[in-house]
Amino acid sequence: MAQVMLPEGERDKIPLADVIRPLPDLHPHLFLAPGHLDLARADQLLTLHRVQRELALDEALRSVINEYDFIFIDSPPTLSNLLSNAMCASDGIIIPIDAQYALRGVEMLDQERRICDKVSPHAVTLLGAVLNKQMLATNLHTSVRRETQLLFDGNVFETIIPYRTEVEKSPGYRPVVFGARDVAEPYYALAAELLRRLAGASDPASSASLPEADVYMTRS
Repeated sequence: MAQVMLPEGERDKIPLADVIRPLPDLHPHLFLAPGHLDLARADQLLTLHRVQRELALDEALRSVINEYDFIFIDSPPTLSNLLSNAMCASDGIIIPIDAQYALRGVEMLDQERRICDKVSPHAVTLLGAVLNKQMLATNLHTSVRRETQLLFDGNVFETIIPYRTEVEKSPGYRPVVFGARDVAEPYYALAAELLRRLAGASDPASSASLPEADVYMTRS
């Protein structure tokens, strides 16, 4: 993705289709455009590129967007050109709320989303916040849950992702965490809730709204 995110005119820039790879061992219809440490250089070059620098990823996605049912962009929660690009390229944003995050920083992320909504050629709506890595039987979780509900005016997913040591270890040991049903169950529940929200948003009678950086793509 580092070369995809380079500004126009850079010698090493390549199209998004060149970096997408299938992941048949995980799912026959799952594809990945992997991130790379060189994204830091792309972020710096985008800072110097003042003209529509927030739209580099949105433009890259246009060539492949009709080939997939869903495209998920995973970005670190740091205010940067990469985050702005991820938001401007998205129709909807899900903001994860980890127990250790300062909610003031989370509020700044939503403010950035509102700015991107004005810059992007399409609507960038907040699909909801999701409580992540939560130690459920603690006072901290109760406090974070209450404050998150207030901050997002109730626009919070009902599904809560609990803290799991298996998930925390997975980046280093590379296990497929979805092989353990009890570990994977909250993620399946979140996916199902997301689909329900999207289905409701596509219904004109509904009141819902709809329209590090790896790009996950699913194709039916």
